[in-house]
Amino acid sequence: MEANYNSKDYFPVGDTLVSNYHNFSKEFASEADHLLVAFENEPDVFESKFIDQLNAFEKHIIQDSTVKKITGIHNYKELLKTPFGFYQRSILTSDKATFAEAKKRFLSDPRTKGLLINEEANSTCLILQTKKEVSDSSANQLIQRIQTTAKELELGRPIIGGRLHTETNYVSQVEKENLKLTPIFILVVSIVLLFLYRSLLASLLPTFGILVGLVLLYGYAAWIGRDINIATIMFPTVMVVVGISDLIHLYTKYQDELKKGKEKVLAISDTLSELRTTLFLTSLTTAIGFICVSFSKIPYVHTFGLDAAVGSGISFMIALLLTPILLYHIPIKHIRLRSRNWNQFLDKIYSFSLRFSRPIILCSILLGLIGIYGASKIDTNNKILSSISDKSQLKKDFNYFEKEFSGVRTLELIFEMKEGLKINNHKTISEVEKIESYFSALPAVGNILSPTTFYKSIYDASNGPPLSNYTLPPDEKIFDKLRKASKLIKNPMSNQAQTKGFMSIKMKDVGRNEMNKILNGFDDWQENNLTDGSFNIQVTGRHFLIDTTNNLMVRSMMEGLLVALMIISIIIFFLFREIKLVLLSLIPNILPLILTAGTMGFLGIELNGSSAIIFTIAFVIAIDDTIHFLKNIDI
Repeated sequence: MEANYNSKDYFPVGDTLVSNYHNFSKEFASEADHLLVAFENEPDVFESKFIDQLNAFEKHIIQDSTVKKITGIHNYKELLKTPFGFYQRSILTSDKATFAEAKKRFLSDPRTKGLLINEEANSTCLILQTKKEVSDSSANQLIQRIQTTAKELELGRPIIGGRLHTETNYVSQVEKENLKLTPIFILVVSIVLLFLYRSLLASLLPTFGILVGLVLLYGYAAWIGRDINIATIMFPTVMVVVGISDLIHLYTKYQDELKKGKEKVLAISDTLSELRTTLFLTSLTTAIGFICVSFSKIPYVHTFGLDAAVGSGISFMIALLLTPILLYHIPIKHIRLRSRNWNQFLDKIYSFSLRFSRPIILCSILLGLIGIYGASKIDTNNKILSSISDKSQLKKDFNYFEKEFSGVRTLELIFEMKEGLKINNHKTISEVEKIESYFSALPAVGNILSPTTFYKSIYDASNGPPLSNYTLPPDEKIFDKLRKASKLIKNPMSNQAQTKGFMSIKMKDVGRNEMNKILNGFDDWQENNLTDGSFNIQVTGRHFLIDTTNNLMVRSMMEGLLVALMIISIIIFFLFREIKLVLLSLIPNILPLILTAGTMGFLGIELNGSSAIIFTIAFVIAIDDTIHFLKNIDI
């Protein structure tokens, strides 16, 4: 199995917004194709030696096959107008006397401020435009090359950001933490079992079964061609949660049969005879819970549901086939029968619950109400990397770009002209400028690049000193004249046919909820302020899709749980033929979900696509215990 953290797997299949984004990404260089590399220098970045180092850095990195273009203060070009037309020239030349003037230019230029340079001018950001669909291994090699080259050139530690770096490192961290925590979890479970059964073999038996299940599940995943991703990283958690319960029930029942004085083979036979139906039902209901999740349109959630259902089946087969063989080969003298004290303790709990049934019911209702209140406080804002510790280097670098530059979120707008019309006309560009002005006024917004940037640049280049006339041409006549004079220079914010343009808006990470407010406000603003109906506006961008996908994941996960609950209720009804029992069984299945939601709300855990899986895990645990309980009472 190979690691593959392709972001396409996290967006819903067949969704119009996703299709629009992919079409946009094919035609334009979006934020997803940029790798950000920041370097610091004191007292500022406008020192001859430092600029020479940046030039040397570019020469090394541009040789990488994944890099198409590098933009920074060292090679940033301005437009100049001559009698022969416009041409581009680097602002920073070999003349060191121009550095002080260049510093003022970069700090006051809306095209570069907050994008290539911070306010103190002691940090600069290089934008590496990469090729489309760069693999994880190629991205890691590029990042390693950046770090090595920066060290060789004595540029200091590069501060790296952008999708390629953030996504691959984020998932890598999740993978490492999961691999680290899973053995700890298994060890804790083994210690608890050792305390309960007072037998080393008894504690290791379920652990061995889980490990065998994991090997089989990963083998199945490799056989059908699964890659290592967020879904497969969850395998250990699924197998521990699903598998440990069946194995404990089996082992405990086996102890009960031995306690009755039965010999080993008969005890194993009676244990299987007694529990096989219950184990099948618990595995079936668990699989149903996961299968309902697999109906999601998001590929990695879909595969997680299917693979977790397969894991449930594997756990059942291990409990039914492998565990009895292991029990047969373990001498009875190593099977510690549960002590009478333990049974007495459980009997006391049972008596207590009968004696104080009404207060227990009232406490359960109170806990449910507290859980509902806590659920109302769940944070759904979903800021980028909010689940990563502030102590991690990934989060520190992420916060660096948030603080020193225009922000880490990028909102992208597509302007699609109606049939037969083109974007390179004065009226349409003036309308686009209105939109740019609207977003510029928002506190969270930093740098903005749009189709207007090009026309402001050529008008500024035609009139006096740089930045003295950085505005749109005042009328259509001047606009058309400058457009014709600059026809040999491509506007990077519109396509070749001039039928589409796009706006890239850099902003602080305000979170999903605040972004929804901003976009809703923009919708209202459009109705009252845009008069030109020559183009349609589509909101897009990777961060916009992530927000939309999180909404969809949470909704689909909850819908899947609801369907699973209905199906399992039908199964319970056909098993026991009693509608009251079905209604009663809903309480221990729904209450844990409410308490889980409440706990998330009180602890400040964000509800997003990943954390919503917690509800699926809580549900399968609850339904497992409910089935075991109902099958062991007389109805």
